[in-house]
Amino acid sequence: MWPILNAEHLPTLKAHLWPKCLLVFDYDGTLAPIVEDRSQAMMRSKTQELIVSVSKRCKTAVVSGRALRELQSFLNGVPLFDLIGNHGAESGASKTPPDERVERWSQMLEEELGAVNGVEVENKRHTLSIHYRNSKSPSIERRVMSAALNCRGARLMNGKKA
Repeated sequence: MWPILNAEHLPTLKAHLWPKCLLVFDYDGTLAPIVEDRSQAMMRSKTQELIVSVSKRCKTAVVSGRALRELQSFLNGVPLFDLIGNHGAESGASKTPPDERVERWSQMLEEELGAVNGVEVENKRHTLSIHYRNSKSPSIERRVMSAALNCRGARLMNGKKA
């Protein structure tokens, strides 16, 4: 991976910017480090400084699996062209109502997994995530998958312990 936001590469980046350019970044693992407590996934100050600088010169967007409102709080003050959350289901321009099945699935998964140490069911209104990175159970992945398979009509996608 080429660290394009490093100071040494800014001249190259500037040379390739033009009015129709759009830079798109992921949040977790790109702009912010992957951390145990996902609510603490803050950008480093230097990264924030660089993304603000780049955003002032070129259309810049951030795409993430996080809920849009959570992303907005992490990127407050960054002049972005667009912010896209929930794996594309939410954007600053979109007003799509949430799928009512998500609430049912969330309640069902909370009942089955909510008390399991190190597991969190995150309801993002349009999608759900089951985070199990902090679980010590050797069979947690199988248990999470078994519970998720009970969500009729849901499309399952594997993540990094999510």
